[in-house]
Amino acid sequence: MDSENFPKCEVEFEGKLYQYHLRLRDEQKCLELLSRKGGKVFYFQNIFRIEFNDNDFRLNDGQCIFRIPTDAEKKYFCMVLTEILKYWRELCPQYNYRDESVSVSSDAIYELIKNEHCDRSAEESPAEAWKNYFKDSRLKNVNFVTLEEDLQMSEANGQIQYLKLFTTSKFLSHSAPVLMLAASSRSAYTVIDLSGEKIDEELLNVLQVSFKINKSLRGLTVTNSQFEGGSLSEPLKFLSQFSLLRLLDVSNKSKTEKDKHDEHALKSLGTNAARNLVDFRISNQNLTSDAISHLISDFRISLENVPVKTLSLICLCLSGNTVNIGDLEFLLSNSPYLRQLQLDECQLDVFQVMRALETAKCQKLELLSMKGNEFGDKALSDGKTFGALESLTFLNLSCCQGKGAATTIGSIWTALKDTQTVQRHCRLIIKECGLSDGDVKSLIRYLPNPSRIRSLDIGGNHFGDETSSLLEVLLQKTKLHDLSIGTDKKSRLQLSKVAELLQRKECTLKRLKLGKVTSTDEIAPFLSKLAEKNPLESLDISECTLKEADTSSILQLLWSTEEIFMLTFNPSHLKQTLPQIENFIDRKSELSTFCVDRSCKDANRMTITIWKSDGVTARKDVRRGYINSFPESKRLIGELVNPPSDVLVAQEKLSSSIARLQLRIPAEQLSYLSIHLPDVDIAKNAIEEYRNTPSLHVELLDSALDPTAVAKAQKAVLNKLADALQAALVETVKNTMESIFSNLKPAHGKEFCSVHPRAEELIQKVQPLIDSACASIPTLLDQIVMPMVLSVNAKLVQQMYTYMLEAITTDVQNCLKKVPERSQLVCRSTVPSNPDEYAQVSNVLDPKPGPASPTIEESLLTSPKEAPLSTVFKKTSTSSSSPTNVLLRETSSSVEATRVTDRGKIAKIPSRPLPLVSPAPVSPPVLSGCVELTNSGTNYDDERSP
Repeated sequence: MDSENFPKCEVEFEGKLYQYHLRLRDEQKCLELLSRKGGKVFYFQNIFRIEFNDNDFRLNDGQCIFRIPTDAEKKYFCMVLTEILKYWRELCPQYNYRDESVSVSSDAIYELIKNEHCDRSAEESPAEAWKNYFKDSRLKNVNFVTLEEDLQMSEANGQIQYLKLFTTSKFLSHSAPVLMLAASSRSAYTVIDLSGEKIDEELLNVLQVSFKINKSLRGLTVTNSQFEGGSLSEPLKFLSQFSLLRLLDVSNKSKTEKDKHDEHALKSLGTNAARNLVDFRISNQNLTSDAISHLISDFRISLENVPVKTLSLICLCLSGNTVNIGDLEFLLSNSPYLRQLQLDECQLDVFQVMRALETAKCQKLELLSMKGNEFGDKALSDGKTFGALESLTFLNLSCCQGKGAATTIGSIWTALKDTQTVQRHCRLIIKECGLSDGDVKSLIRYLPNPSRIRSLDIGGNHFGDETSSLLEVLLQKTKLHDLSIGTDKKSRLQLSKVAELLQRKECTLKRLKLGKVTSTDEIAPFLSKLAEKNPLESLDISECTLKEADTSSILQLLWSTEEIFMLTFNPSHLKQTLPQIENFIDRKSELSTFCVDRSCKDANRMTITIWKSDGVTARKDVRRGYINSFPESKRLIGELVNPPSDVLVAQEKLSSSIARLQLRIPAEQLSYLSIHLPDVDIAKNAIEEYRNTPSLHVELLDSALDPTAVAKAQKAVLNKLADALQAALVETVKNTMESIFSNLKPAHGKEFCSVHPRAEELIQKVQPLIDSACASIPTLLDQIVMPMVLSVNAKLVQQMYTYMLEAITTDVQNCLKKVPERSQLVCRSTVPSNPDEYAQVSNVLDPKPGPASPTIEESLLTSPKEAPLSTVFKKTSTSSSSPTNVLLRETSSSVEATRVTDRGKIAKIPSRPLPLVSPAPVSPPVLSGCVELTNSGTNYDDERSP
């Protein structure tokens, strides 16, 4: 049914805003956009991605963005989303739309669920209809009135993946129910966000109970929060041993005294929290070195009594705190998966940190930020090199000062050497490091060495007359693609010479940013010289002051551009001539084969982008310039914090089975018990395998999402696709030629067919055109192949991990069938006081029931300070002496005891008491695992302690 009301909405296409009236046409399955100048139509069948946020409604990854300023429009888009989802459900009823197809993050989801529920019978729950639709749902609770809707949404959602707690009342008890909801067993996994909230003891008590019962907690974010009593360390102590807390962010936005957090907000982590963390951030808390050492001690304890002595850390941020180099060396030497390390303003020596990175267990590091530290006062005369750091792609040393700056930077430049095996490029930032003309000679000595550094930001230093020498080396003897540089106020940059260096064949620079230039007279000649032959893709002169007379040079550079080019400048002093630039942009786009776009972020920064309309590079590639993203690391952390539902179900089954099994296995004397119950060894191995599953999960995903492995797979896919597309294009040429002659044959007869050219000769003529068209294939497919490879590798590993969890679960369940209850284990004294004590089976099989074993819920709610469960031993009724403590210690002595069986045969009994099992009401033969007791005459083997 067509919508009766046509609301007016602001819509964004290709970066430009338009006003459209919206019309939802149900019979045509489309959404019409109407205006006086024309309109657009979005058919449901062409929509593959929907994002519904609080402020906008996006289709197909931002192809069309609808602004939502009012609640009325929000309700209208709820109706639009409802119709699209109904169409999808009719088209593919089995498809799981939670898998990256729909992302709803809005209060309007309540109305959406209500609308859907109204169309169904009262008996049918909305959970069945909507459980596969939402990937990301953010609950916003202000009072108890909306709690019912929260519960309904959690049921319909199937699982809460993200919870953002908003507090509008000064009493946090209003928000506590939602927090409890998110931390309950309803959700398959939960990330609790308490950022910006006031946290008091009442909320900490709620967290304490939540952590104790919640096995689904995956992340906790407490950034920029204010603690009013208590510490976050207290709830973390009660974290369930079956929880896999992967993300913990207790950071502050700045280090100023005004915004400083409570120093005791996080005193300790606890073993259960430190063991499985992959993303740990505690930046700008002004913690002392002793406080950081106390936190790191929890990581040390977590490695005790575990077979795999490695941490699962992938991202670690300690910026804004004082860190000892010894504690850092421990983390680096035990974190083989570490990819991102942030140590800004930690009072560290850069040289010591780089030497610590030489460890073989820290070779996957991609991002290293040490802004605001020290180079040391002593200059390094030997120029020692550091570790290879083959995966490092981003290194920030801004604001690090000291006498050893030049030689340390030179050593880093040499260490990041370019080899055939290492293909990853690196970005180096050394802004405001106090470098001067005296350091230029030292830098020039290292710069000609082959290096992986392709982006260099060396602005904000005190270079003077030696700037031209440094630029000459950087532009001619390095392979830089990006360069940002400025000069001291007392010197000139000689920009005309820079333009000449840029135009030489040896120069590989594509993007240049110039800092403040002393003389503004240099800008116009530089732009004019660059207009003769512009090799740059991007030029940023926004920090330079332009004059009205410089407008002609800007227009000359833009008009002569034949390739992709982006110019950023400061238009604040071009008020009279700025309309000339705007008119030029319109003429350039209308009268040529170029597309031109203008964006103005503020009054001091304007960007003009020009690219060929038929070019091979996508528009967003033109805009972005150098990108320092880490898609593999981002996907790795995301897969661990928010794993697929199959993994969650398998982990839930395994943890429940392990909890039951641990209640049956004694905490002591396992080696002795396994002699008589072989299934105990299987159970023990299953428990050890379960303890290793979190680190195994990290290891599997780390291998599958390794940048080198992903790049190799991506290259293989691109090569095969390029070959297939080229072959298909050649085949299309042949078919086109045959089709043309077949259609013309009836009209022109045999004479026309006699001039039929050979296919091979024709293809040779067209081959250059085919090669030119195929040259753009890798560039166009790269944006598709990269996410595809990441997704395939991640899903493959998740399936492998699920299979392993299910296999361990099977072993555990088999053990549960064979291993008796702990209350059924019987303890007897070492030396029998009565020879007949072992003669009668009825005396051994005590029919009295033992103490009831605690339930799983009771064990999970046990305080960490409580004593661990131990084996319950019984004394036989015929024994007059007290039980000995032989079971609690190993001894090599043995005392043989004899007993007379029914037929007078003698069997030797070991000195240590034999654990026997009380007969169960249904299946008494559980004794077969210990010793076989029969009424017939039998010789018992001698079972001595090993």
